[in-house]
Amino acid sequence: MVDIRDTIESYNRKKKDEIMKRFTLGEIVANRLAMLLPSDNDVPQLMPWDYYPQLFNEEKVQYENYKQQQELEDFKNRRRDAMDAYNARFYGGGESE
Repeated sequence: MVDIRDTIESYNRKKKDEIMKRFTLGEIVANRLAMLLPSDNDVPQLMPWDYYPQLFNEEKVQYENYKQQQELEDFKNRRRDAMDAYNARFYGGGESE
């Protein structure tokens, strides 16, 4: 009798895991498709660590560091472009005489 219960519980756990995997996959696909469709809502881009935080913790840290570095580079480029435009406007192209 105990073996039958264990077998049934094992089967139910496997089915539950399978359902969760399919649900997660469907959620991921829906999120990516929603990003492609025009809408008034800003759809967040979900990453693997949003679904499995403990499994992808290291990758999340690496990605966040990369994003911060990219944002800093973008900021520097925007400031450089703004200063070049300022110099061109007020000093004739920024060329020294």
